[in-house]
Amino acid sequence: MAIGARHWFVLVILTSLACSTQAPPSPAALSQETGSARPGDGPTPSADQSRPLVIAVGRAPESLGAKPLRRLSGPGNPRTALRAFNAGLVLHDDREQPRPYLAESLPQLDTDSWRVFPDGTMETTYRLRPDLAWHDGAPLTADDFTFAWRVYASPELGVAGSPPMSFIQEVRAQDARTVAIRWRQLYGDADDLQDADFAALPRHILESAFAQQSGDAFVAHPYWVTEYVGLGPYRLARYELGAFIEGEAFGGHVAGRPRIDRIRVVFIGDANTAIANLLSGAVHIAVDSSVPQDQALFLQREWAPTGAGIVLSSPARVRAAHFQLRPEFSNPRAILDARVRKAVASSTDRQTIADALTEGQGQAADTFLLPQAEFYAAAEQVQTKYPYDLRQAERYFNEAGFAKGPDGVYASAAQGRFSLQVATTDANITEGTVLAHVLKQAGIDSSLRIISRAESSNDSLAFHTYSGLLTGGLSQPYLPPIMRFRAAEIPRPETRNMGGNFPGFNHPEFERLVAAYEGSLNRAERNRYAVDMVKLISEEVPAYGLEYSLQFVPYTVKLRGPMSTVSLDTGSWNLHEWFWID
Repeated sequence: MAIGARHWFVLVILTSLACSTQAPPSPAALSQETGSARPGDGPTPSADQSRPLVIAVGRAPESLGAKPLRRLSGPGNPRTALRAFNAGLVLHDDREQPRPYLAESLPQLDTDSWRVFPDGTMETTYRLRPDLAWHDGAPLTADDFTFAWRVYASPELGVAGSPPMSFIQEVRAQDARTVAIRWRQLYGDADDLQDADFAALPRHILESAFAQQSGDAFVAHPYWVTEYVGLGPYRLARYELGAFIEGEAFGGHVAGRPRIDRIRVVFIGDANTAIANLLSGAVHIAVDSSVPQDQALFLQREWAPTGAGIVLSSPARVRAAHFQLRPEFSNPRAILDARVRKAVASSTDRQTIADALTEGQGQAADTFLLPQAEFYAAAEQVQTKYPYDLRQAERYFNEAGFAKGPDGVYASAAQGRFSLQVATTDANITEGTVLAHVLKQAGIDSSLRIISRAESSNDSLAFHTYSGLLTGGLSQPYLPPIMRFRAAEIPRPETRNMGGNFPGFNHPEFERLVAAYEGSLNRAERNRYAVDMVKLISEEVPAYGLEYSLQFVPYTVKLRGPMSTVSLDTGSWNLHEWFWID
């Protein structure tokens, strides 16, 4: 069988603040393949599914494309909006297990569907299900994937240099339903191409524009927003910019027509406003981290007497503090010294931060992994940790030439007072405030900077040009933190300033390990590379863990289908199966 790395490291323990329900039966043949509930399980759906489902997300998507050509800005990535209108070759379920979606099956290693050649190249083939169609009724064919490859491979659009695109040499249509992908090198996830990895594009709509327009004009084409045509369970009915998106059930969806006829995705940037709308019934479910922990706990208490709603929680991410490692932005420059970064990490009272965010129920994180990651035990044996220890912090500072002055603040003769700015988003003010406070208590002259949603939307580098520390979340903590620390994820003009490497970490040995990990088809070998990556990151300290963070999804008790998940990316994987009960 294929050995895609992303689905080895699956969490097996899910936490819930309230009872969850099993997924309803799938309306089409995907029911068994996606691991959904069996027919007859759970409550009986209402005979009337025409009531629109109102879904709150934290912000509007910059593009409805599954593989965006525009940068993502700010917290609360509206994944559910993208899920509603898109479908890929592969779909991950609530436990990040890959299931064939547009494809009939996944490529299998050492078969004709996944061939490895003596020169180190590969070829995988995906056979599309029959009679697939775009939302406008045009047939989906393998040519739509070959056209998409031409688009994604265009250097001026900014995604050609990131895996898996950078690993693909050619995509061709063997026939109308067979997509053949030639790989420049070995790639262990070649059997696991979700829509965010490689999404088809409607050739009949975009080919002319792609041929005639500049890159900037093509990215700004109205297709990507108000005129979007996709393959997902819902097709675009209306897009009110800055307010909401409406979708109507698509009868040609590969898994069958969704049960609920219409959805409305509303953009609510303020968590308190989202809570008020949930309590009033104006919103039925809040997703994609639009309701943080303190508001979720409040909502749970409000709903408890009446049983009007359910609050799911999933152990889906690790919150972390990221150092600024680009010399042109670093302030103080002392943070370019690993000893100073270790000192700051050792000065951080993580449990106080976790407790402040969860009313005393939080758990401090001294790693970027959840314990259920497959290679966690091996990583525990080799990684360096920096528990809260002010004596050890002082030793690190002293080694780097800093000592506490009469006012109790660290300073050095060469660099002066050690002043560190903590940057955070307006969705994580409590986290940033408490982090700045505990650092100040430890002798670090700390201050707080709030990055607003407006700032992050208008400045493509808002999360990359901070001066000291930036708080942020790692949403796949069952995998090695490749996307956060690989050099290809550092935003640059040639990538249209897209990328998730906030610190600007660029380490040759880490790059070697990433290449070896992605190029290996052997499970045990990949685990060893993953462990070595974790060890290196723990020694270099481009960032350090703060607390294990739960994702909360509150929804009305009349809705069925939402479930706890193992990552932030799969919360609405079964959106087409959600339904109303009486």
